[in-house]
Amino acid sequence: MTLPRRPFAGVRFAPRGTDLGVPVLAVLPGGPSDLAGLLPEDLLQRVDDLPVSSPQEASQALQTAPGPRALTVLRGEIVRYLTITLTERPMEVHPGLQTTYGEVQRETVRLRTIVTAPAGDGPFPAVVFLQGHGYQSVDTALVGESVLRDLLRALGRLGIGVVRSERRGVGDSEGGPPEAVPFATETEDHGAVLDAARGLPGIDPARVALFGHSLGGAQALSLGAERPWLAGVAVYGAGVLSWTEYLDQNARRHLGLAGADPVETERLVRLQQRLSARVLVLGQSLVRCLAEEPELAREARHFGVDPEGLWHGHPETYWQAVYALPTVAHATALRCPLLALWGALDHLSSREEHERLAQLAHGRFQVLPGVDHQLQRQPDARSAFEGRPGPLHPRVPEVLGAWVLDLGRG
Repeated sequence: MTLPRRPFAGVRFAPRGTDLGVPVLAVLPGGPSDLAGLLPEDLLQRVDDLPVSSPQEASQALQTAPGPRALTVLRGEIVRYLTITLTERPMEVHPGLQTTYGEVQRETVRLRTIVTAPAGDGPFPAVVFLQGHGYQSVDTALVGESVLRDLLRALGRLGIGVVRSERRGVGDSEGGPPEAVPFATETEDHGAVLDAARGLPGIDPARVALFGHSLGGAQALSLGAERPWLAGVAVYGAGVLSWTEYLDQNARRHLGLAGADPVETERLVRLQQRLSARVLVLGQSLVRCLAEEPELAREARHFGVDPEGLWHGHPETYWQAVYALPTVAHATALRCPLLALWGALDHLSSREEHERLAQLAHGRFQVLPGVDHQLQRQPDARSAFEGRPGPLHPRVPEVLGAWVLDLGRG
């Protein structure tokens, strides 16, 4: 491993900054931030002499190099000055499994790869995991209990390796910031990791499959359509609708679950359609649209537009590329088995889309009762909609693992 581990602070920031600083959402017990005295709800204003106004800026300022850093924090109405000593990130440890940290060279940047595999020489079948939209790290060493950690451990116990990679600017990976990386570049990075997976020690090159979650499912279909050697593609929480159609459907579904007035629901959906038509279909600037249409600007937060002018955390060019995806063509071009999994409590995708995917690719569709969009076990639809944390539903690795183990056999 030549790509160095970045230092870690043991802190998680809120998705958005404020005029007064970047809110601290959580602090890892016993981590550097905890030892420095940082508390949830603190507002981080400066790292050394560098002012920070967004979670991306705060995270990057705390990832430069191990050693002491001066923090300026607003706690209530009092400004406090703390000293944090950044340390090197720990490595993942999974009982009974082997974990290997590596890298893939992409142009001028190196991307961190993490492979979790059963003990022994193999060769083992493997899935390359493509996470959904967001900047979350796939390195589980710092998060303790998590759905991803439990998923890779469950698959490992079944004899299946899991290959993951960090996006540019996330974790140890170079480049970024992650919100500025184009969608096409992000997808090509995943493809480079997928291609490299066939040559990894202990991995059976004839039994490498993709598992795409949410928007990662669309990327999995795109990459799978270009690689006839792939053993299989599994998707969860994905779909075949265009991005404009999905936004409309998702808005109606969410507003309905929230109990919104039907007239108000229709008003908001129509406004979103206007925004989508201008930005996604016509390729216009998001800032220009909001400046020219005050009604859209007033409701911008309903559409996922933040004060920095990012739409769901990205510039409009990212979503214009998502809108341009020919997902139906990708699904029909697959030359390997497809598994379309849908959780019955997934409020961010629909059963119909997954059935359509399976039909287009002549694949298999399966419903997983009691599973939400994040692969968690939930007692009911209300808990899933409210985003309550839950454990990994055991049916996810059970069904996915059985399908992977069957690939390439007789």
